[in-house]
Amino acid sequence: MKIVTLNCENLFLSTEDLPSVGTHNYLKVEDKTVKLAEAILDINADIYCLQEVGGESSLKWFCKTFLHSNFDYAIIPGNSNRNIHIAYLIKNTSKLTYKILSNNQQRLNLTYPNHTETELLSRDISELHILENQTPILILLGLHLKSQLDSENIDERGINKRTAEMILLAKISNSLKVNFPRCPQIIMGDFNNIFSQDLPEYSKFKQQCPAFTDILEIMNVVPSDRGTHMYFNEQGTRFVTQLDYILLDNTLQKQVSHKTSGIYRYKDDDGTAYPLPDSNLQRYVMASDHFPVVCEFLMKTSLEK
Repeated sequence: MKIVTLNCENLFLSTEDLPSVGTHNYLKVEDKTVKLAEAILDINADIYCLQEVGGESSLKWFCKTFLHSNFDYAIIPGNSNRNIHIAYLIKNTSKLTYKILSNNQQRLNLTYPNHTETELLSRDISELHILENQTPILILLGLHLKSQLDSENIDERGINKRTAEMILLAKISNSLKVNFPRCPQIIMGDFNNIFSQDLPEYSKFKQQCPAFTDILEIMNVVPSDRGTHMYFNEQGTRFVTQLDYILLDNTLQKQVSHKTSGIYRYKDDDGTAYPLPDSNLQRYVMASDHFPVVCEFLMKTSLEK
């Protein structure tokens, strides 16, 4: 089975999906949308966990028009005030049975100053259960943690909320393990900081869920080659960091195909991977400011026996 996590960078294709906050035009231009679809089709995975999907209308249009109806989709809107959501694409020919579940109403152990209620997730922790005979045989936990923006000046770089979101993730994962003890889990998505470093915001999760390891760590990719997101500051300096992760539990780690897993680099018309952009203009014309992370692993189901 091959899976992918990909932050699509504002996949808004329908004006009815646009956020009501701010004045920025988030509609994704057609050239970038075509490039995004080309990358998805080129990777040819069974399941994609997408972030920054601008609503079901945009996702439906993207699947029909740009992906040529080769994928089913599953989406439950989350809590984003910018209307960017987590969604899944499931390749039709994979013939997988699945259901999607949301945790968007679960409360975090966090209350901001002058807020009367505990906080909700920034977006969601979206569960995709792959089923056989109505029983999960694989559970994907898709997430998009709080960004490092702090428009209200109440949570510097969003650290407190990401910390609380990771604690809730550990609770959800451990609860699923109790309910489905033989079912492997995979956590995937945009962590909005460097999970592979020893940052305090991730420490409690790592203590409570020690079975999970990043796919790039499993593959022994050197840290300097793990960049999945890039931006340029006002001085034009490029920053490349790993924000996007696929975490496998220990039942799957030895099943990984190292040859077909890793970071996917966007390609030109001849199929050659582009070098990393040298300017913000070059970055802008890419399909997204995030690169897909791919993981292929051996998983026996009745469909493969």
